[in-house]
Amino acid sequence: MLVIWASSELSPPLNRLLENLKMERRTFLKRSAVSGVGMTLGGMQEAARAQQPAATVKTGKIKGIFVVAPSTIEVGKEFDVSLKMLTDPFHVRLNAFTRGYPTVSSSTSFSFRFFEGNGKLEWHYRSEVPDRWLGTLQISSDSDYRGPSSICFADVPGPYPHDGRPIGKVGPIQFTRPGVHFITFRDPRSGVEQISNPIYVKSKESPEDLYWGDIHGHTLLTDGVRSPEEYYYFGRDEAFLDICALSDHPEFYLTDPMWHYLTEVTNAFNEPGRFVTLQAFEWTHHRLGHRCLYFPSDKVPCIRSDDPEYNTVEAMYRFTKEHAGIAIPHHSATRQFPLVWSNVRDTEIERLVEVYSLWGTSERPVGPGHIRTIGRGENPGSFYVDAMKKGLKLGLIASSDMHIGQPGHAISHRQNKRVYGGLMGVWADKLDRAGVFDAMWNRRVYGTTGTRTILQFSMGNRPMGSTIEPSASVPVKVYAAAEVLITRAEIVYNGDVYKECEPNDNELTWEFAENARQGSYYVRIMRQDAEEAWSSPVWVEG
Repeated sequence: MLVIWASSELSPPLNRLLENLKMERRTFLKRSAVSGVGMTLGGMQEAARAQQPAATVKTGKIKGIFVVAPSTIEVGKEFDVSLKMLTDPFHVRLNAFTRGYPTVSSSTSFSFRFFEGNGKLEWHYRSEVPDRWLGTLQISSDSDYRGPSSICFADVPGPYPHDGRPIGKVGPIQFTRPGVHFITFRDPRSGVEQISNPIYVKSKESPEDLYWGDIHGHTLLTDGVRSPEEYYYFGRDEAFLDICALSDHPEFYLTDPMWHYLTEVTNAFNEPGRFVTLQAFEWTHHRLGHRCLYFPSDKVPCIRSDDPEYNTVEAMYRFTKEHAGIAIPHHSATRQFPLVWSNVRDTEIERLVEVYSLWGTSERPVGPGHIRTIGRGENPGSFYVDAMKKGLKLGLIASSDMHIGQPGHAISHRQNKRVYGGLMGVWADKLDRAGVFDAMWNRRVYGTTGTRTILQFSMGNRPMGSTIEPSASVPVKVYAAAEVLITRAEIVYNGDVYKECEPNDNELTWEFAENARQGSYYVRIMRQDAEEAWSSPVWVEG
């Protein structure tokens, strides 16, 4: 729940915000804590001051570099790499980088944090990107690299007008030979360096490319912070996502006019070939399970699980089917909001499961080599492996369940260290709504714990998400690539580990013949840094 707790005489910025939104039933003044924080306002203020003092700007020491390169590219084709310089997290006043009241096109990205005394309301947000950094990064790669040898941020404009933050692109870059490649960026003054995600250079144009998305998040209109516009701006311009969706809760004060507004914002940010947005919302039923519903069209009504007309799984399915949508349950294994697999009754509509988010993992129980348990306690029998043992035809994805308006690269997740937001890998023939939705529908998607690990899996020359017939000798192919060592790969058959290997390399090519039996097969990848990736299954039926 968004919190604003101040004197009866509200500040002009707040009055302007309330006047501009004009949304019925939206309760802005609440005596409660910000969602997920679990503190009173006084506790919030005290904790925030203790952790990071408020600052007007931040030009501190560089602590990291966020690097995103395209995961797939044709040999010889030019591309850019996106970069963002990072420092220690800090609090910034709302007007830190602008002279006037901030807008979503300014460098300020606001959320409500804590409040000064004496009846004065102050808004703060948290950042880890310095307002300015004029240093130079050295660029290195292998002998097939063709591109700049350095980038000076004094010459790089920020993502928005009058924005001098060190966020930008470097290029043009190309590789002259196929294979997996990496690019390293180094700050010679601090010694900080970062290797890019793997770049798979294809010998020729193939029908599919790998794109990345975070399609589960919330805004100040329900139980999150930051506006819908800010959410999409961050996903596109600071997390460098290809695909993004907002999935606010209609049950949490989201009125029909507000839903219309969300629909228009989502459509406004949809830009085929650059940034794809999907219409979505969350059907939040605490007893029957939380599902996010996704749709391929640009306009769809929303329903609420507390509406008697739509408070059953069957009614939710009927609505989703009428609008050609997909239902995706999440945090299935948490004891707080568990999903009983018997409540998944139609896998033609409920085609995927979100197995990882800021909640932790619902893919399998915590155990050796797997430390990221689901939040609020595990509910036995509600993990993805249990669904596979029951024979349910469910692919998988990961996303963040973002509540702070930073899809794809959330500051709070990385401070936590235990759980980061997840990402969905999408093998699609084109970057538009039709291409992305087709890949999701056909389960040519997979999940990671937030990294851009490349993962391909096929059986009988059919990709993840496919169904094949039983056969005594089926070719199985697994390919994976990561910027750190891949320590282990497992084939999971009907929910149990069936085969395994330990490549201890940045690249894995694993091929063998398999006696394909009735059931599901999927791949689990584990990295040296404890990050993971999971493919959607291939099913054997017949």
